[in-house]
Amino acid sequence: MKIIDKVILHGSPTPFAKQLAEVDLAIKKSKIIIPPLRRGNGVKPIKIEVIRYLESQGWLSEHCMDLEGMRAKPLDAYKKTGKTRIGFEWETGNISSSFRALMKLYKAIIENQIDLGIHVLPSRAFYEYLTDRVGNIREMEPYLDIYKRIQIPEKSCIMIIVVEHDKLDPKAPPIPKGLDGMSISRRANS
Repeated sequence: MKIIDKVILHGSPTPFAKQLAEVDLAIKKSKIIIPPLRRGNGVKPIKIEVIRYLESQGWLSEHCMDLEGMRAKPLDAYKKTGKTRIGFEWETGNISSSFRALMKLYKAIIENQIDLGIHVLPSRAFYEYLTDRVGNIREMEPYLDIYKRIQIPEKSCIMIIVVEHDKLDPKAPPIPKGLDGMSISRRANS
């Protein structure tokens, strides 16, 4: 997969260079060649491949946090290296899910449970070929200024990594779609 952009919402990623290199490598190792089918590819298998690589590097998947007043789903991945704690979220849901994932990272930083929050979103070009209504950077952009106004501890960092497929190939098999959430009802209505 290609990394198209890194949007820094708060802080500096420099102190987290080693951990970010692991994330970058996990993303780049995942070669995504898809058929150019509008809304024709699933998203969860892409995330799973990246998470598996992170696990091989000592990351924990489905890491639970106790966030005050919030029944948050677990982080997709988490790693503690020395005193540095990283929370990682990969978007597989709709735009509402994108907002929740980013807020979970902010709350975890504010409550001193992570130091770096990373949220991965597809580019608009990638979005066109993924399952219907998956959160993407273009939909999030109008709201990023609001997120930037949230105050977090000085040495923390929150960022969005924007990803895209490596190549379009009409002969490539589609990435399988999920069987949870809105996936089944969307297919029934297609």
